[in-house]
Amino acid sequence: MESVSAQLRTEQMKERMRLQKKLREIAKLEAQEVPLQTNQLAKIAQKQELQDALAALSSSATQIKVITASGNVVASIQMERSSTALDLLKVLAAKGLATLHRDQLLHKTVALKPNDILQQSDEIADTSIEVTLVRLTAASYPRHMMRSQIATSYLATGTSEGNVSLWDLRPGSNGKISFEGYIDAAVTCLEFSPDGNTLLTASQKRTAKLWSIESYECLRTFAVPAHTVDLDEIYGVYTAEFSPDGTRVVVGEIPGVSVYPNRESRRMNPCYEVDDGMSGHGATWSPAGDIIVPAGDFLAKEYGNQPLVFCAQTGTALQHLHFEVFADCGGLSFSPDGRFLWTVAEDYVCIWWSSNTPESNLPHDGSVTSDTPILFQSRSYLVDFSSAGLCALAARKLPRGRTNRGLPQAVSDLENGNEISMVDLDNDQETIWTRPVDSPVVSLKFQPHGSTLMVLTVDQPPCLWNVTDGVCLRAFGEHPSRRVIWSPDGTLLAFWNAFWNDYDGVVISVWNIEDGACLHTFEEVGDVTCASFW
Repeated sequence: MESVSAQLRTEQMKERMRLQKKLREIAKLEAQEVPLQTNQLAKIAQKQELQDALAALSSSATQIKVITASGNVVASIQMERSSTALDLLKVLAAKGLATLHRDQLLHKTVALKPNDILQQSDEIADTSIEVTLVRLTAASYPRHMMRSQIATSYLATGTSEGNVSLWDLRPGSNGKISFEGYIDAAVTCLEFSPDGNTLLTASQKRTAKLWSIESYECLRTFAVPAHTVDLDEIYGVYTAEFSPDGTRVVVGEIPGVSVYPNRESRRMNPCYEVDDGMSGHGATWSPAGDIIVPAGDFLAKEYGNQPLVFCAQTGTALQHLHFEVFADCGGLSFSPDGRFLWTVAEDYVCIWWSSNTPESNLPHDGSVTSDTPILFQSRSYLVDFSSAGLCALAARKLPRGRTNRGLPQAVSDLENGNEISMVDLDNDQETIWTRPVDSPVVSLKFQPHGSTLMVLTVDQPPCLWNVTDGVCLRAFGEHPSRRVIWSPDGTLLAFWNAFWNDYDGVVISVWNIEDGACLHTFEEVGDVTCASFW
């Protein structure tokens, strides 16, 4: 489809605006009750001429009928012939019929690019055109398009009663789809695949399930190998996470962590499956997808309850992340850019350069080394990374009689008390600022690719902080929340109270980050245990 020059389109818009302005001036003159001067009367005399000129320009408008792939008419809109496909998508998005990134327009079976003109100016014989609105599939997404550039459309939630729900967040839609599969078993975690076509869930029934977002059916079940009856009754699957490319799934279980292909239910390989193994509280992929670092109760005596780094392809232990605090690793994660890795053990945070951990393709002789140096340590209990090398830390007052439990004196230590600090890991781990808080902090979450930090405390409403100075920019609602997630594009927030729901009514709410408005409130059966945006 050929394009009308952008210059001609701009000139037409300027001329239309000029004519409309003159007609508005004439309307004001006609409304005056005082006698008009000669020049004012001359302007009024031009009214018909101006109206005819504007009508001639308006003749370039056409009726656009928008249909679905099945032939249903969803909209009939009058627009200029020189309007682009993006112009039409914006109109449809404002009506809640489409999104800018997940829908596409077809004209006569030809896919329109955003800047393609809807109809050529020389097609005067056509008084209307027909375009088809289609939803992009995963394979249709441009390779250069990052997940953070795709508009958020859905929220998935899991509950303590085993319910898994999918909520439609698009304007004008408040639909809910319920997935059937768990009975009397809490959903422990869930997340969307990188392409958004499937949803991965895990539960206390010692299974992880993969669901189709299109058909809402369970595609496959990743069943954790059975162990003793006592263990099966106590331990479920508490972590399930897609690899960065979406082709594999890591599942945290007992006695270790296992990797499964996305398209099969067979187990590829176990990580650290030995008699004196570990309980898999969690596991995370490196952003490159080559290594896996689990968290949990490490029982193997030779490693002294310390985290291990595993090859994601073979399940081989490659590196021992040693720190001098005798405590189980309760949480860990990589920074968004993959440069850093943090672990939390009791009230102590350790941060490593991830480049010091081995790559999956390195030769391995069966030994496990422990020469990965610690970049930074802090007596803290919450930590999060930004994509710009910043690290947010939360510290609390230690109970009376509590000691450092062997932590070296040289450790970069935060003052006792409830406070948040911002550390620049790229600038010699310099502390940029430290701010006291009046209530214990329960969550810290950086905005994806943004300059703000979401702070949740026990007694105060959620607050959005500026990362440069620690100033609170905005509070959300009137009640505190215990859990929060960001949408991948950084435009939405979801809050809920998990097992601390002390307030009647709202169980999970979705908020706009720009103006702090509450967009959606959803009620579930049972406490919300986990949630994920797409």
